[in-house]
Amino acid sequence: MEKLLSAASNEAFLAHAYRYFFAREPDAAGKAHFLAAMAGGMTREAVLHAFIGSEEFAVRFNRGAVSGTSAAQRFAPEGHFYSPIPAAEEYRDHFTQLALPELDGVDVGESTQLAYAEKFAATYGELPFPKDKTAGQRYYLNNGAFNYFDGIVLYSMIREFQPKRIIEVGSGYSSAAMIDTCERFLDSKTEITFIEPYPETLHKCLLPRDMERYRILAQKVQDADPAAFQTLQANDILFIDSSHVAKFGSDLNHLLFKILPLLNDGVVVHFHDIFRNFDYPREWLMEGRAWNEGYLLKAFLAHNRDYRILFFNDWFAHRHWDFLERHLPLCTVQPEGSPFKNCGVSLWLQHRKTA
Repeated sequence: MEKLLSAASNEAFLAHAYRYFFAREPDAAGKAHFLAAMAGGMTREAVLHAFIGSEEFAVRFNRGAVSGTSAAQRFAPEGHFYSPIPAAEEYRDHFTQLALPELDGVDVGESTQLAYAEKFAATYGELPFPKDKTAGQRYYLNNGAFNYFDGIVLYSMIREFQPKRIIEVGSGYSSAAMIDTCERFLDSKTEITFIEPYPETLHKCLLPRDMERYRILAQKVQDADPAAFQTLQANDILFIDSSHVAKFGSDLNHLLFKILPLLNDGVVVHFHDIFRNFDYPREWLMEGRAWNEGYLLKAFLAHNRDYRILFFNDWFAHRHWDFLERHLPLCTVQPEGSPFKNCGVSLWLQHRKTA
């Protein structure tokens, strides 16, 4: 609590408070609201009282998800060898992040990635996205969540595969990029379904007419009809931006164990926040963001002939930065506020059934 009430900036204070009380990053609307309120004189103590009195905190508290109330936390506190959250000395003393790590059986398909990069360069000149928020347009590159490199590759993949259907699990600025691209280059013929249990950011990104044109399911993917994913055919896209956490009942477990095995041959699959070594930055571990999606995906892809890597943003940037500088220069723009050099964290796969 002392950390929350320290002399940190208002923005840093809010980030800590959201993680402490809600176990998540601040949503854009909530962040803007509280920053404006504090600028107008609202004290930090008052902000904390608002958090404690919120419905979201009450729900987390009642289900035992608040620190100190969960049986799992009583059984294995942070750093315990039965806890998925590492001890501080583990990432402080043993953390290594190699420039180009051994990927232990994962075929990154370098020649395939280079071929796609050439295709991306061919349509780069028609990129429709402004840098900053622009009236009448949904997506902009400097949005703080799904930025330059990731947004440009999403645009490029849609141009390349021209999907008839897209299902997105975890929505927001990526949704805006999808619609803008499909509207401009595919005559809005792509059928898009958004599955997002917390659709506030999605609603903020869309235009009023989008609410009727596109299917928005404000529910967990675990509650969605699995048959919907079987409608995806070759060159269609399953775009995943999950909670990034494998645990009992999680969306990630459901997607990996229930949904991916259902997909038809040729479906393109996206995962977000995947780094080149399938691990996570020291800065994230230090702030308690001990996600584990990357580890599962590395195990999933190792010696897996049924899925191939089409493009791996962070890996490609470290191997072929010069290509990006020459042909896709906006892909080298580092997101504002990023504590480490990184420009994109999308991983693109394609299902290919083998005999």
